[in-house]
Amino acid sequence: MKRVVFLLLLISSINSSAQTTLLFEDFSNGTLPASWTLNNTLSPTVGWEFGMALESAGFNIPPYGTYAACNDDKYDNTAGTANLCEKSYLVSPIINCLGSDSLTISFDYYCEQDANGDGAVEFSSNGGSSYNFMFGLNESNSWAHFRLSIPTAFVTSTFRFRFVYSDNNFKATGLAVTNILLFDPPSFDLSIVKSFHSDIMPTQNAFTGYRVKNNGLTTITSFTANVFVDGLLNNSQNYSGLSINYQKELDVKIPAALNTMTAGIHSIRIEITNINGLQTDDDPINNESTFQIDAIANLPDRHPILLEKTGAWCTFCADASWQLDNTVATFPEAIGVSIHGGDMMDSASSNWTGSIFASALYGGGYPKAGCDIYKFQEYNSLSTFASNYSKIAIERSLMYEPIGIQLKNVNWNSLTQTVTATVEASVYDTIYGDMRLNLWVVADELYGTGTGWDQTNGSNTVVGHPYYGLGDPILGFRHHKVLLSMVGGTWGSENIFPDTCYYGDVYQKTYSLQIPSVFWGASNQTNTIDSSNITLIGLAQKYNADILDRRIFNAISSPLSDLITSVPDLDSDKQITVYPNPSTENITVRTTETIDQIIISDGTGRIVLVSKTNSKQIQLSTETLPSGIYFILLEMKSGSVSRSRLVVQ
Repeated sequence: MKRVVFLLLLISSINSSAQTTLLFEDFSNGTLPASWTLNNTLSPTVGWEFGMALESAGFNIPPYGTYAACNDDKYDNTAGTANLCEKSYLVSPIINCLGSDSLTISFDYYCEQDANGDGAVEFSSNGGSSYNFMFGLNESNSWAHFRLSIPTAFVTSTFRFRFVYSDNNFKATGLAVTNILLFDPPSFDLSIVKSFHSDIMPTQNAFTGYRVKNNGLTTITSFTANVFVDGLLNNSQNYSGLSINYQKELDVKIPAALNTMTAGIHSIRIEITNINGLQTDDDPINNESTFQIDAIANLPDRHPILLEKTGAWCTFCADASWQLDNTVATFPEAIGVSIHGGDMMDSASSNWTGSIFASALYGGGYPKAGCDIYKFQEYNSLSTFASNYSKIAIERSLMYEPIGIQLKNVNWNSLTQTVTATVEASVYDTIYGDMRLNLWVVADELYGTGTGWDQTNGSNTVVGHPYYGLGDPILGFRHHKVLLSMVGGTWGSENIFPDTCYYGDVYQKTYSLQIPSVFWGASNQTNTIDSSNITLIGLAQKYNADILDRRIFNAISSPLSDLITSVPDLDSDKQITVYPNPSTENITVRTTETIDQIIISDGTGRIVLVSKTNSKQIQLSTETLPSGIYFILLEMKSGSVSRSRLVVQ
C-alpha cells in the first residue's frame, strides 16, 4: 500500500471537562452496522466485509476481534481485473456534532506496505455532498492506533466521514479498521474503571486491585491509591514515573495485603487522589470504587490457568507463546497451558480432548488467549489477545473462589510410563451447580524437526521482539506447556460433587494415564517425555450448557518429579549399548548389569516386544517392526531400570 490518507481542512482543539461519545463502532455484530452504507464505484467489486477472520495469504491481518476490511488480495487476480476496487467506500451515518468543543476521531487500523493500493478517510460537513483534503498515515506490519482533532469547519449538524480503499487497477493488499470512536475528550480525567474482587476474600493475607484509565488528553504521571476497610484507611500506595497516555489503562495489584479481617461482611473502598500532584481531576466522581465482600477463614489462594490456542504453523503464535511464558514468569501464581491444533502436538491426533475444548470455547482462528474459561466483562467472547495475558492474570488471581485443590498419592511407573494421582477439592463456602474435577497432564517442553515442529514466526522482522531475526520458521523451536491430556475428559469428571456443596466438604478422584515417550502419533520428535518433563494440574471446574457460564474455580500445578511418592530407580541410559542403531533386521543390547526383562514400545507407548533373560547381553529381531522410533526399557535383576532409544529402518 502506498499510503493511507485523511481528507481534512483545518486543525483546532479546545479542552472539555467530560467526554461525550457521539459514535462508537467495533463491528461486533459481524455485519454492516445500521445507518452505515457501502458504495463501490466499479463492478465487479467485493468491497468491505465484516467479521473476525478476513485475512488472506497476501493480506495477513493479525487477529484483532471484529473489524471491517476491504481485502483486494483475496479477490483480485494478478491482472487486477477480478476485483475492480477502484474506489470502495464504507460510509458512516450523518452525525450532529454541534456543541462539541474538541471533536476528535480515533480508530485502529491495519495496512501493510504495498506499492499499489491507497486507503483514506474522508470528512464531510454537509452530509456527504462533498469531501476534501488529505492527511497521511504510516503503514505497519501490525495494528496501529490513530487519533485526530477534527477541524471546527466540520463541526456541523450534518458531519459524516467515510473510509475509502482503491487498488489503482492493480492487485493490491487492503485496509482493515475497527474501534472507531467519535467523541469530545476531557482535558484531565483519570478514573477507576474496574476493581478486582469476587464476593469472598480470606480473612488473612487478602489482596485486591483495580484498573485505571486515562480519559483525558493530559498524560498521567503519578497518583496515590488509598484502600479503606469499613471506613478506616488500610493502606496507601504512591505511584510515580508513569506515562499513561490518553485512553490507555493500567492494571494494579495492590502490593500490600489487607489487614486481618474478622469473618463476615466488610466494605472495601479504593480511591485515587493526588493525580499528577493535584488533589483532584475534572471528574472526581469516577475516582473511587466501593464493594462488599464476605471474609472467610483459610480461603486458599487463586491459581488462574492461562490458556493458549496455538499451532506451529500459525504466523502470530510464536509471539503468543512468548507472551504466555513471560506472563507466567511475572505472575508465578498463574499456570500456563498451550493447546495445539494442526501440528505434531495436536491433541486431536491422540484421541484426547484438548482440541475439542479449544474449538468449543474459542472457535476458529489462531492464536487465542483466555483464562479459566472465564468470560471477562470487557470481551465479547471467552478469548482475547495474547498481549492481554497480564491483565487477565491479575484480575482472575484476585477473584477468590471457595475451593482449594491438592494433588495427592502421586505415583509414576517408569516401566509403562503411567502416572497415577488423586485430585482433592476442599469446599469453603456453599456452591451450587454442576461441579467437576479434572487432571490435566502437560509436557513442559517438546521439540522436533520439520513441519509441525518448526514454529512459523511472524515476529522475525519486528525489531525489538525477542524472536526478531530467529528465522521464519524458527527451527527446533521449544514448545512449552504443551497439553498432553485432560484425563477427566473435556469438561471434567461428573458425579463427584452433589448439586449443592457446603463449607467443610471434601471430594476427590483418582486418575491414571499411560503417557508415550513421544507425543501421540507424532514423528521427528527430538526430545522424550518422561517424569522429568511432565507437570500435573489438578482443578475444579463448573460445567453449564452455556459456554459463557463455565469456569475453572481453582487449580494447582506441580512438576511430576516433585510429587512422586513411588517410582522405581532409573539408572542412566549410559548403562545400555544398542547396536546396530539404526537397525534393519537384528539388534544386540548390552548392559553392565544382569538383565531381568526387556520391554520395547513404539512412539504411542504401545508395547511391541517383551523378552525375559538372565544375562548382560541379548539379541533381538526387529524384522517385524515397522520403520520408526522405539523406546527400550531394561529392568535389571537389581531392581533398577535403564532406558534407551532405537531407530528401525
